[in-house]
Amino acid sequence: MNFRNLVKEAAYRSVTTLLGDRTGFVKLPVIQGPAKGLVFRVDLVRRREAYWHGRYDQDILETLSKHLLRPGMTVWDCGIYIGYYTCFFASTVGQSGRVVAFEPDASCLARAQENVALNGLQNVSWVHAAIGNQTGTSAFILSGNTNSHLPGGWIGATREDYQQRVETHLGMSEVQVYTLDDALSVAPPPDLVKIDIEGFEGLAVPHTKKLIEQHRPVFVVELHNPECDRAVWQYFHSQGYEILNASTLKPVTTVEQSRDTLVCRPQA
Repeated sequence: MNFRNLVKEAAYRSVTTLLGDRTGFVKLPVIQGPAKGLVFRVDLVRRREAYWHGRYDQDILETLSKHLLRPGMTVWDCGIYIGYYTCFFASTVGQSGRVVAFEPDASCLARAQENVALNGLQNVSWVHAAIGNQTGTSAFILSGNTNSHLPGGWIGATREDYQQRVETHLGMSEVQVYTLDDALSVAPPPDLVKIDIEGFEGLAVPHTKKLIEQHRPVFVVELHNPECDRAVWQYFHSQGYEILNASTLKPVTTVEQSRDTLVCRPQA
């Protein structure tokens, strides 16, 4: 660990000692960027959840707030971790809007609910379920970091590399799963769907035929591996969607350019 990281770790430990609760969590406001003023209960030491600095996905949040979100919209937030995007969406669409948060990991769901309550947001509803490629129940791999996931999801450059890496597993659970189309049975039609489901995006997005035919939402998709990169770009291209880089809103015109986070929106 270099000197800068040592200083940062020492500072985080000091803040946790001074301001943290008995479980080692600290309530901190976001100090800059589109999420400025929102407050999150974070783990600075074990998980280094430094959302308070406001730089996490700052470019993407600025794109969303300036160009894609407006008061009164309905947003589906699929894969929420501690609810950073959930709180941002809820504060941006306002009380006339609505956010539906889908999360299969019970511990993440509880933390997100706490953060939403901490910010006094009352326009969020919760679905304790995963988004996948078939509706029903499934085994679910629990992880000690941010990437609990359905079997078959993976993160990185190659599937082999992911399988060989050491990952902290807390066990398995069984979860309810909905396809994005079938999620219409438990949530109102969305204007925007954000998808961050730990390498399962390429398998999930083809199950949006009803959503696209009937409601034409914007999709914001975080990509996690080359298979996802290709599958998501090819699918939305086939549906006549415009595909853009989520940070810059520049067109992603070829499958080779598909990576990171994409905005996929209906062409006028």
